[in-house]
Amino acid sequence: MVVWGALSAVFFLLFAYRSLSFARRLKLLRDEPSTQKNWPKVSVIIPACNETDTLEQAARSLLTLNYPELEFIMVDDRSTDATHEIMERIAAGDPRVRVIKNTQLPKNWMGKTHSMHKGVQGARGEWYLFTDADIHFSPACLKKAIHHCTKNKFDFLAVLPRFLSKTFPVTVFVSQFLSFISLAVRPDKISDPQTPDFAGVGAFNLVRAETFKRSPGFEWLRLDIADDLALAKLMKSCGARMSFLGGKDELAEELYPTWGKMIRGTKKGAMALSDYSYLFLLVNTLMPVVVVLGFFLSAALGALPVFPFLVVLGVYFICGGLQLFKVGSNPLFILTGPLAMALSPLIIGVLAVQCAWNGKVTWRDTSYSLKLLKENQRVKFRDIALKKKLPRIS
Repeated sequence: MVVWGALSAVFFLLFAYRSLSFARRLKLLRDEPSTQKNWPKVSVIIPACNETDTLEQAARSLLTLNYPELEFIMVDDRSTDATHEIMERIAAGDPRVRVIKNTQLPKNWMGKTHSMHKGVQGARGEWYLFTDADIHFSPACLKKAIHHCTKNKFDFLAVLPRFLSKTFPVTVFVSQFLSFISLAVRPDKISDPQTPDFAGVGAFNLVRAETFKRSPGFEWLRLDIADDLALAKLMKSCGARMSFLGGKDELAEELYPTWGKMIRGTKKGAMALSDYSYLFLLVNTLMPVVVVLGFFLSAALGALPVFPFLVVLGVYFICGGLQLFKVGSNPLFILTGPLAMALSPLIIGVLAVQCAWNGKVTWRDTSYSLKLLKENQRVKFRDIALKKKLPRIS
């Protein structure tokens, strides 16, 4: 019990150190200026499937961007609700908006990836901004992003949004996810071409068109569920210079409105998080539970003295709270961290087992076999954790 408690305490301290390091090294988009003489044309590509609840409000925030050279390409991915009608209504009121309707999904493509592929085919901008149908932008957000890339000669910029939710369990779940990001992402290393670090964010992936056109494009990642990360990996493997910023005060994403919808959305990528490996799934699911139980049980049974226990827990809360504050979340949510640290992997593990039992992932009324997804997985999370060298792609 003493060894178990000591090792668990070391893990909590490591978590705290990584959280503090992430908060200290993460630069914010809001600190970038938004003034330069020439503004390249940007194509904003918004794929959407059955997004009636969020699309219109999010699109209206996009249309208020004070960027002079914009075109918006909205891609309807086989929606069965009023998504297409909303898109057409928005396009009728703004000549910068074009709508593409997908009626069929080609074999061996994910719907969102195919929609982005279709959007790129019709894009005329010098930059592509890939975003989702539930993202809210500040008016100066894109100017700051383009200025950041132009000034530093970056080809790719990912911006982490501030997450909004009216549902407490969903917010806590995502806050814990943000905490886990610090274990894998080193913000200051992403811009170093000699490191294997990369990061992509579905809410805001900004890509230089010229660099993208030299890559294999979306066909390379057509069946990777983590399409935002896969795009980032593709671009860095093709030699793109990259950056990663926090979007606090500039970019916000509406989270799932209910716990049930979040569970359905999470289920899609549950097996992918374990690289479709049952052994990795077992480790991912049980290790956080073992750590949390070891830490608190050893303190309760006297194997871990009270003072060291309180010091470790305090350091964890302070450092984790600072990280959440840096990305725009409520720092008090870190108080639920130990519980969420144990429960979140268990929930994802249960969802993964359900997918494994069925041998497939079903998303947007389309089923994909786990075998097919594994064969076409571009982002392997073990490689990210182990900082495996990226392959060169041309």
